[in-house]
Amino acid sequence: MPTRLAIRIQEALDDLTPGERSLASYILENQHLVVGLSATELSRAAGTSKSTTVRFFRTLGYESFEAVRLQARDELNRLQPGGEIVAEGARTRTGSAEAYLVEEITALARSHEGLSSETLKAMVDRLAAADRIWIAAFGDDAPVAPLVQASLSAVRGNVQLLADGVSSIFDRLVSIGPRDTLLLVALSERLGETRFAVEQARAAGCSLLVLTNFALSSPVGTDVLVRCHAHSAMPDGSVVAAVSIVQLIARQLAARLGPRASTRRALLDGIKEAARSRG
Repeated sequence: MPTRLAIRIQEALDDLTPGERSLASYILENQHLVVGLSATELSRAAGTSKSTTVRFFRTLGYESFEAVRLQARDELNRLQPGGEIVAEGARTRTGSAEAYLVEEITALARSHEGLSSETLKAMVDRLAAADRIWIAAFGDDAPVAPLVQASLSAVRGNVQLLADGVSSIFDRLVSIGPRDTLLLVALSERLGETRFAVEQARAAGCSLLVLTNFALSSPVGTDVLVRCHAHSAMPDGSVVAAVSIVQLIARQLAARLGPRASTRRALLDGIKEAARSRG
């Protein structure tokens, strides 16, 4: 269930400074801590200054950090049986499988709660209308690209990787047309390759869809932006929420395409069955 603080943060994300956005990301992933921390402790935990924290909450419309804590305490009292406040994951050991599961479930739930039906529809509409869909992910995010391609290719054709490991990325970029769509997965810090790909795609006149995490701003010229609680594909990161959002988009795309998606799935299943029979 999204809290009033989380809703205010999500509504203001695009207007926040990098420091405020970092604080917002920390709070969204650790909402249960707001009740027990002072403004100084919260600033230290999030790696921001106290002045940034004070300015952040005033931007969200709160008179003081104490007002934030009172609101958070009130919501927790209403959500916990008998008014008992139990911190998320408090009964699990740090670094344990149980703690990891709590973190992933929390990130997954908050990502889906933060995705509006209007944003989902806008992304699906552009994916359905595109002549070709190009999937781009660089650096630590690169392993996610084939997963995205597989999900979307199951329901429509002409879904290609911008960096396929075979062709030059420059050859791929020059092939992008104005009726195409570029879906950029940028869960970690932006790289020069990312910026260059976005610039070239925009110069070609194609649509730009971006899947990123809550701590990052959107590239200039983004047509549809989806944020989730996910980080890089490295061992210390997580892509569970991002992959789940992609699967939801693919399911909605299949519903949008109707018979076209059903026919493609049937053909793919037939080819796979023929290949297995020759085994």
